[in-house]
Amino acid sequence: MQTMQTMQTMQTMQTMQTMQTMQKMQKIIECRKYKRCRRFFMKNVFLVFLISVLFVPEKNLFSQAVLYQDTTMFYKEFRSAGNYSNGVKTGKWVDLSPNGTIYAESWYDSTGRPVGTWRFNNPDGSPRRLTEYSDTGILKWTLYRNKMKLAEVSAKEPIPEETVLHLNSFENNMFDDEKTVLTSQHVVNNGAVYQGTTTYRMDPFLAVVEIATVLISAKFNGDLLIYNDDKTVRRKYSYLHGSEYRISFFYNGRKEITKQDEYRDNKIVKTVTFKKNGEQKVKVY
Repeated sequence: MQTMQTMQTMQTMQTMQTMQTMQKMQKIIECRKYKRCRRFFMKNVFLVFLISVLFVPEKNLFSQAVLYQDTTMFYKEFRSAGNYSNGVKTGKWVDLSPNGTIYAESWYDSTGRPVGTWRFNNPDGSPRRLTEYSDTGILKWTLYRNKMKLAEVSAKEPIPEETVLHLNSFENNMFDDEKTVLTSQHVVNNGAVYQGTTTYRMDPFLAVVEIATVLISAKFNGDLLIYNDDKTVRRKYSYLHGSEYRISFFYNGRKEITKQDEYRDNKIVKTVTFKKNGEQKVKVY
């Protein structure tokens, strides 16, 4: 009896450890804030080994977790090319890598004032960020990932320079944390050899929603669109003097909207359900 009680106690403890470990691992996988994720990874790398021990009880287990930087996302030394007129930059300017990849492209008028569309690219030359200037200032700021549009900030009146600086800083932090990769390598030998590698990397399509906090704090006036990785609109935000109205869209496999939830300052106010026959069911809270 005592032996059975001891075994039951050990099983209960192992179950509790398993649940706690799964909860911590869920935090790793679903973590949304990049700065916190990086610190969380570095403090919890051993969790991968612990999970392997709990869920893979075979003999001769070897497992290790490695945190590294993706070197393909690093920029090389570059040179700037363009023209000066009366001591100021004019026309088109580009930043070029040693092999000719365009890292950045900017435009200036005859007085040195920024004009047109400024492009900031990834190390491979694919688009990373666009800033569009009008005669009065910046009216649109667009973020790209994986050669797809990820977020778009637009305004009817010029976006304050300070707000653009905050947006660029947010995107730079995102990009830096996307370089961080966590891999779990494990080998189990229990009559047959099993070897596998699991990789965890922050998903920009999940983390970009935090950009809304930048616009709220800046009391931004305008719109923010956030896209899914299948190019559908995931969320639409409208801002007026710090107040936020958000619409979240839900789709079926054919990319048709099936439901949308509407929020005002994080409080749900309306749900619209779209039926197959074209009818709409509206619920106001």
